[in-house]
Order: sequence, then C-alpha cells, then structure tokens
Amino acid sequence: RSFGFGYGHIALFAGIAGTGAGLQICGYVIAGDAPALGATTAVAMVAGAVLLFMTAMMLLYAALYRTFDAFHSGLLGACIVILLGAIGLARAGVPMGWCLLLCTLAPAVVVIGAETVGHRHQAELLARG
Repeated sequence: RSFGFGYGHIALFAGIAGTGAGLQICGYVIAGDAPALGATTAVAMVAGAVLLFMTAMMLLYAALYRTFDAFHSGLLGACIVILLGAIGLARAGVPMGWCLLLCTLAPAVVVIGAETVGHRHQAELLARG
C-alpha cells in the first residue's frame, strides 16, 4: 500500500496544480488577454483539474482501504454531475464567476458526505482491519 500511497499523491498534486493553472487561464479570459479561449473552455480546464483531484483522492481511498463501495462512487458521481453542470452553465452564457463557484462546490459534496455518513463507514473499515 505504501507504494500506491506515495506515488498516488502525484495525481493529487497534478490536480491541485491544474486547478491553479485553470484559474490563471480564467483570469486571462476575463482580462481579455486570451481571445481564442472562451469562458466554456476556461471553466472546463478548472473542472477537469478538479475532477482529476477528486478521482485521484477516491482511488487512493479505495487502494488504502482495499475497498470500492457504492457510497464513494456516488460521491464521485455527484462531483462529476456538478462539474459537468458548471461547464454547461458556462456554455449557456452564465457568468464565469458563478460557474467557478459551482466547481468549488464539487469537493464540498465529498466533505459533506464524509462528515454525515462516511465517517461511520470508515470506522467500520478500520475496525475490520
């Protein structure tokens, strides 16, 4: 498990760096310095990086606990729906700030799920060893 834990974080860090790069692109689009890119592309860059981070986090969890359950798959699915919604809203002409706010809510779904239900599930997994 230590090998997966150590090298699995590379994808997590790539997601974090990608999110920052996507936000930089959003800044260029807002400032008008990237005329070839639109708001949809910029939001998709941020959403893709957030999705990479969330997927890597879920895969690390599954590898470390040696489990793959419907609850965590559902949380990841909810994140995907929210991120696709942010891209769809950007495509529909909703201001980029609202779309990026929606991108920040995707990881919040996992936090809320872990705090309300997931902690009991994790305690059961730890008790099994």
